[in-house]
Amino acid sequence: MATRAATGAVPGRNAVTGVFDVLIAGGNVYDGSGAGPVPADVGVCGDRVAAVGRGLPREAGAVVDAAGRAVCPGFINILSHSDVSVLHDPRSLGELTQGVTTEVFGDDRLRAPRSGRQFARSCPPPAAGAAYRKRRTC
Repeated sequence: MATRAATGAVPGRNAVTGVFDVLIAGGNVYDGSGAGPVPADVGVCGDRVAAVGRGLPREAGAVVDAAGRAVCPGFINILSHSDVSVLHDPRSLGELTQGVTTEVFGDDRLRAPRSGRQFARSCPPPAAGAAYRKRRTC
């Protein structure tokens, strides 16, 4: 939880503006330890979590209302099969929209990264009108 100095300042606030860049307000915060959620606000400065606690000051560059929502660190997918899909979607939006921020892939049947030419050889597009069949190589 955030602590206030005798002056009432909240540690971690932006040194120039005196406010958080982003305040995620009123969410159920999971800290990644396995413990249950705690109702709290999260203050962000730059690319860092600056403070976590109840009742953080509402002055911020942007305020995200997280009431009724889970707030948690990014998830790590340690057995991803995105070796091929990342070639089609380099931003990995399918994973990001589910909260996955780190992926480990290439540790089983596929070796990554593959070049576009290698991908085309191993996973050619199906012929027009061909019935779909699952392949072990893709």
